[in-house]
Amino acid sequence: PENNYGYNSDVSVAVTYGLLYNWNAMMNGGTSSNAVPSGVQGICPDGWHLPSDREWKNLEIYAGMDSVVANDSGYRSNMAITLCDTLGWLPSSVLYAPGNMNASYRNVTGFSVRPAGISRDQISLWHGECTFFWTASTITVGGTTGYWYRSLWNNSHTVIRDVSWPEDRFSVRCVRDEETYPENPISVNIIIPT
Repeated sequence: PENNYGYNSDVSVAVTYGLLYNWNAMMNGGTSSNAVPSGVQGICPDGWHLPSDREWKNLEIYAGMDSVVANDSGYRSNMAITLCDTLGWLPSSVLYAPGNMNASYRNVTGFSVRPAGISRDQISLWHGECTFFWTASTITVGGTTGYWYRSLWNNSHTVIRDVSWPEDRFSVRCVRDEETYPENPISVNIIIPT
């Protein structure tokens, strides 16, 4: 499709890292939602949906993030390593960062994030360094709409929650409809020392 991209036109990389979608292509005509579950199928197959910002927060809390911290934006918690696979990350010596191959707690959640990078203005950026995931949620501040995402970087132990422009192309993770995280999740207590 016109609105999703491989990596500098090398679609073969998508076999390992997936395609990158702009927000409108991901939504596939759906309306933004912050519900649990979001109710937005978007580009996901039948029986699956795009996660809302609240669903992402519930996943983060379930994986051990403090619920107050989960509501913050910017750099949050020290749990990035719990969500990340080893494949493709550029090396880092930062403790509990996805690029630190000696770090404990790697991918204990089974979420298996890989560093797909992003695409901006049809240029592939930061492959091996990070992954950005869209949510199905927006926020409007002062008349400007922001589009919520999560990102993880090879040299940071944090999970970033922030907003972007809809033209950027990020990864998408679909959630099976019957496997949503509860509205008030109980942490599995994956506590990483600070």
